[in-house]
Amino acid sequence: MNDGPGDAGARAEPALSPILAAARLELRENGYHGTTVRRIVARAGLTMPALYYHYGNKEGVLVALLDLGMDDLLGHLRDGLAQAGHDPADRLRAFVFAVTGHVTRRQDLAILHREYRFLSDGARAGYVARRDEVDAMLVDIIEDGVVDGRFTVRDTRFGARVILGMVQGATDWYRPDGPDTPETIADRFVEAALRVLGAEGGGREQ
Repeated sequence: MNDGPGDAGARAEPALSPILAAARLELRENGYHGTTVRRIVARAGLTMPALYYHYGNKEGVLVALLDLGMDDLLGHLRDGLAQAGHDPADRLRAFVFAVTGHVTRRQDLAILHREYRFLSDGARAGYVARRDEVDAMLVDIIEDGVVDGRFTVRDTRFGARVILGMVQGATDWYRPDGPDTPETIADRFVEAALRVLGAEGGGREQ
C-alpha cells in the first residue's frame, strides 16, 4: 500500500549531532538515571566540556532530543492534516498515520518521550505544552466528527486517550524486521480507532 498522509517516511530523519546521537543510544539502553555525561561523551568520542558548552548538562541533552522528537511528530501531523481535507475520518487517518510513523520509523526518538518525567519543572512544562498540542489536534478531529455525525463517541477526550495510548504503545513492541510494516500497522490502528469512536460500521460507543 502507499504511505498514508503524514507518514514519517515522507520526511527526512532529524539530523543529530554526535553528542545527541550518542545520548539517544545511551538513554534507550540505560534510561535517564542510568545515563551519565561521561558515558555520552565517551560514546561520541568527544570531551565533557563539549557537551557542557552545547547543552549545559544531561537534562539539556534530553530536552534537545525531546524537542527533536516533538518537531518531527508535529511536522508530520501538520503536513498530514493539511493534505487530508475537512472530512473527520480522513483527518483521523492522517493523524493516526503520522503518530504511527513517528513511533515506528523514529522509534529511538519516540521511546524517549517517557523520560520527560525526569525533567525539572520548567523544562517539563515546555514539553507538556507541546504534547498537549498533539492531544488537542486529535480531540478537535473527534469533536468535528461528532458534530457532523461521523462519530458517536460520548466522551471525546476519553476516546482520544484510548487512541493515543493504543498507537503510542507500538513504541514498545514494533520491530523493523517484524512481519508488519508501519503502514500495515497504521491501517489496523485506523480501523480500531474508528470502532472506538463509534464510526459507521465501527464498534460500540465509549
